[in-house]
Amino acid sequence: MKPGRLVAGMLCGLATLSAALLIAACGQPTYPLTTDIVVANATELSVLELYVRATDDDSYGFNQLVDPFSPGGEFTITVSKMVFDLLIVYDGGIRQEVAAVDATQLEILEIRLE
Repeated sequence: MKPGRLVAGMLCGLATLSAALLIAACGQPTYPLTTDIVVANATELSVLELYVRATDDDSYGFNQLVDPFSPGGEFTITVSKMVFDLLIVYDGGIRQEVAAVDATQLEILEIRLE
């Protein structure tokens, strides 16, 4: 075997081992996780109620999260599950459900009333 191929093979193996060790060290995310949610562009409607539900715990239904809430505002929620649903109730009886929000992404989710 040529020395160049041997060195390349060793470097590739080292990179693979490093990646495996990094994944093992980080492991699964720990709960609770915090996710920022932005309610934006809700025309002139106010959000009257906001509910959250873990998708793997449907027997409990939605739990009310905040009431009242204004469009364009921000709030922080803390969830104990990896994936959850949101239910938004605007004044005028308009209901909007946002399903399967992935809390592990820890990114801003914009909820818009079309």
